[in-house]
Amino acid sequence: MKKFLCLFAAICMPVLMYIQTAKADTVLFFAPTRVEIVDSKPVQEIRVTNMSKIKRSYSVSLENIVMTVDGITTRVDTFDYSAKRMLRVVPRHFDINPGERQIIRLMARFPEGTEDGEYHAHIEFLENTSKRAELNPNLSAEAKARANAEIAYVTAIPVIVTKGNVQTGLEMRNVQFARNEKTGKPQIEMILERKGNGQGNAIIETDYIAPDGTVKSAGVKRNVYIYREIDYRKNVHMLELLDDSDLAKGGQIRVKLYNKNISETEPVDTITVKM
Repeated sequence: MKKFLCLFAAICMPVLMYIQTAKADTVLFFAPTRVEIVDSKPVQEIRVTNMSKIKRSYSVSLENIVMTVDGITTRVDTFDYSAKRMLRVVPRHFDINPGERQIIRLMARFPEGTEDGEYHAHIEFLENTSKRAELNPNLSAEAKARANAEIAYVTAIPVIVTKGNVQTGLEMRNVQFARNEKTGKPQIEMILERKGNGQGNAIIETDYIAPDGTVKSAGVKRNVYIYREIDYRKNVHMLELLDDSDLAKGGQIRVKLYNKNISETEPVDTITVKM
């Protein structure tokens, strides 16, 4: 059984998985890295490019991956907001030469009675390593050994399917300044709440307000997703732009929450906490 923990998963034999990534160790390049399908435009494409030096073979499947309140993703057989039953993908198998591009088409069809809202699944690309030697017969013995020694890659890309009117609200609570238990580095801990019939697409921005009133960025602005199957998730935002002098002076951290479904420039919530 495969278990997915955050962006990393160990799968019986050494298989590495990246979720929401453009590259898998320069083996494959995906564009886009997140597919959004709406009922008015039910067909979308993913362009897959082989960035490696050998020909490879892949199987394509649709998988149900859900999020826990800790922000960890895990595989399940089914769940209430699964888009898997709505989707068709072609092709299901393909071989791809070095530098070659393969087009994958996704088509959505809504079963009768489907309510308005966002549904999601993941499209998974799993390499068939047993075909490496067959697909690359002219490699030298050394190159074949090197190719066979490579680990296999399985990459999953999220697919969001939207039907009708979608409204999603976001809020922050329990926002507090803390230090990482292992590294001692400063961070903001919070709970992000999601309401409505869609996925939460949040942006978190943090500013440091010094005792003299000067302001500077405290951490890198980051996207945070709250899948529809959960109403809230725990989130830790690192304050990597603070230096030792900032920490010594004290001050405040201003946390801004943006709802990407509404605006990426006007926050829907702002909270200031003491350091």
